[in-house]
Amino acid sequence: MSRNDIEGLRATLRTTAESLRLELKNIRDNFDHNGIKGTSAEEKFHDFLRRHLPDSVGITSGEVVDVDGGRSGELDVILFDKPRTPMLFGEKGSRNHSVPVEGIIGVIEVKTRLKKHMVSDLIKSCQKVKTLQKKAFLPGGLVRKRERYGQTYTDMPVYYSVFAFESEGSYAGVFNDSQMEILPQERVDTVCYLDRGIGINATIDWETNQPHFSPWPTPNSIMGDTQDPERSLLHWFALLSTAVAQADTRPIDLTQYLGEDLQLAIHFPGGPAAQEFTEKGMKSIARKMGISEDILIRQSRGEPITLKEAVEVLRVNENYLAETDDMSEASRATLRLAKSIAKNDQRGASPSKSAHETS
Repeated sequence: MSRNDIEGLRATLRTTAESLRLELKNIRDNFDHNGIKGTSAEEKFHDFLRRHLPDSVGITSGEVVDVDGGRSGELDVILFDKPRTPMLFGEKGSRNHSVPVEGIIGVIEVKTRLKKHMVSDLIKSCQKVKTLQKKAFLPGGLVRKRERYGQTYTDMPVYYSVFAFESEGSYAGVFNDSQMEILPQERVDTVCYLDRGIGINATIDWETNQPHFSPWPTPNSIMGDTQDPERSLLHWFALLSTAVAQADTRPIDLTQYLGEDLQLAIHFPGGPAAQEFTEKGMKSIARKMGISEDILIRQSRGEPITLKEAVEVLRVNENYLAETDDMSEASRATLRLAKSIAKNDQRGASPSKSAHETS
């Protein structure tokens, strides 16, 4: 990108920042209800992100969920890997969805006017999001590692930022004091006060007394505030874009979210293909169990097996042989006896020497 291109981008973002301020003023002039003002501001902000972030980044509102049942609660802006992330819920035409955490790039909470007392709730919201577990992925594939928060990650933690159209103050000190006992990867990453500046993480080279800035916290960083309203959007968006550029989502296994709903009752029609499929499975199971393949194959065909053979199987796995609807009474009786013998053997009792066979 040439210097002229960079200058053009900066000018565009400065113009957009001023446009956003004017849009917010118009919203305030036309609506008095706080909920309406907040919703309108969020919609304008969504539109801004869609215009300036890559098309591969999806933007929605709603909540983030994980496979263990964890939920973030309602969030203003959710950034996700659009090509790889399925929406779990959401009414047609609605912007509100439940999004699996595996596909989440970042979360942004939007405030029309940020106040000091809001900081504690923002930190709690951030921790709820960042402690959700990313683990429902398909096995295999290329795994890339990235550095963030002073650690190496296969799956990047969710980026969390706060965006305020206006603020009653700059609150880096409040964020710092409130997050002293919180791990860097669970802290709020950045803050944008559109009318003041940004909250950004910095480390200090104490030999030169020079600061080094980062889009996210590290073990040795602290958040500081800038006082540059003209370039606040430019600076904040550059930090956000850096986090977005690091996103690299592995293929998500949505079936892991289904849990018990994925337990299906399935019937395989009889025939040579079904029999071959079953016998391959029986041979594999027999090898793992250390028993004769012939026993399980004959049992799968509905052929009788001896009491001794049934006991051999049940000693290894007491649940492997079960009564079926088409089983004869004699076979049922033999199976029950085999289970009794196998159970007694496991308790250390003398095994029965009965040699009855199924009918």
